[in-house]
Amino acid sequence: MIYILIILEIMEDLFVKYSKSSIKMKSIHLFFKLLPAFFVFSCLSFSPENKHYEVKTYHSLSKPFTDTLFFPIENEDEMITSIEMEISGYVNGGATLEIENGAGRYFRLKLEGKLDEKYHTEWYQNNFEIRYLPTLSFEGDSLKIRYRMQ
Repeated sequence: MIYILIILEIMEDLFVKYSKSSIKMKSIHLFFKLLPAFFVFSCLSFSPENKHYEVKTYHSLSKPFTDTLFFPIENEDEMITSIEMEISGYVNGGATLEIENGAGRYFRLKLEGKLDEKYHTEWYQNNFEIRYLPTLSFEGDSLKIRYRMQ
């Protein structure tokens, strides 16, 4: 990317150096000034890393619960092939988060203290189930699950 920007800067300098002050040359000059910004923007906006996340926050963690996390499909042709989750919050005590992993299986994640966990797996549907099971009693904690399907 650096090389492209250097080449564009050299081309711009050549146009400025050898151009007359005509409107056409000023338009070309403006085009080359804006080209790097368009290039960077297009790389960022079409990157799969920028697909938006859904966020669920749970505040009542003293009792077990089950939830189905749903990811809206924006395009009918879009195919989901994986789940990516970021789990954050604080659990003052202990709990287990079970994440559906297909065919009735669940991945179990132990939750304790400050949470900064990531989970990624192959998945082909736009929804999946989680189960929260507290193992020790506690109060006033929260659990935030940020997820997306790719």
